[in-house]
Amino acid sequence: MSNSFTSLGLSKALLDVIADQNYAAPYPVQKDVIPAVLKGRDLLGIAPTGSGKTAGFVLPILERIQHKSSANSRYIKVLVLVPTRELSVQVGDVFRLFAERLPQRVKTLSVYGGVSVNPQMMKLQGTDILVATPGRLLDLVSSNSVKLSEVSILVIDEADQMLNLGFREEMNRILALLPSAKQNLLFSATLSPEVLAIKELLLRNPEIIRVEELGEDLSLIRQLGYYIDPERKGPLLRYLLKKEDMKQVLVDIRYNDRWAVRKGSKAADFQLRELEEILRGKEFSIKIDLHLGRGTYTVYTCDCSLEYVRINSEYMT
Repeated sequence: MSNSFTSLGLSKALLDVIADQNYAAPYPVQKDVIPAVLKGRDLLGIAPTGSGKTAGFVLPILERIQHKSSANSRYIKVLVLVPTRELSVQVGDVFRLFAERLPQRVKTLSVYGGVSVNPQMMKLQGTDILVATPGRLLDLVSSNSVKLSEVSILVIDEADQMLNLGFREEMNRILALLPSAKQNLLFSATLSPEVLAIKELLLRNPEIIRVEELGEDLSLIRQLGYYIDPERKGPLLRYLLKKEDMKQVLVDIRYNDRWAVRKGSKAADFQLRELEEILRGKEFSIKIDLHLGRGTYTVYTCDCSLEYVRINSEYMT
């Protein structure tokens, strides 16, 4: 197969956006997924994160629906189920990026829990593609804000993670609301028994595409652990930042009290202020992930370059 997007059956509008993004050639998963989706086949894709699978299903879906007439305002055409808020936003952004030059407007909306449902309900008007976490989707269905009976393409992304997070019951309820005559695309990083069960239930004579995860070259990574008292973590971090002249740092801070962090943690605020003092007046970037559990986190970040260093608090306990 040619190492070019032009051979995959995509329209000029999509190819122009691909060129703008400087994609020289499709990834292996995209070479296989794009033609299969364009043919309308059900598909099982076993591909690791970072393999390019999101663009692999986004591009042919946009190609297939761009010429269809708009449905009733509450009846969506494409449903993409994802396990987390972050993935919902990410996949929605990819749809909007590639749809910007299509001759017919295609509206994509990302919906997820953890925020008020009302603004999402108001934005549903005229939505063609809905990227949703299971719980929030059921909220919208129960309030009669969205209808699933005219969905023509269903995507379940990161199916193994969805099941690991305990969404099996919600997924069963959603699948029961969908029409039987639709194209089904199932993507997972692993082929667990639970994912196989969904495959047998949902997919009809699917094309199976498997992309092996490439081994990472870890030879240039140096990993160190410091075993110190908890109260010395902050001073040690400040010392390392100054001594090593680090230019890019990821600090992973974990908390047991999810509610306290959501409301605003004094400990987190204090540590951020300490780091701001260290970085003031320097060309420096720091990214801090505050993990709140079940795939939810807040990120403080700014642009960065040069070295990558990871200091994980788990190594210092």
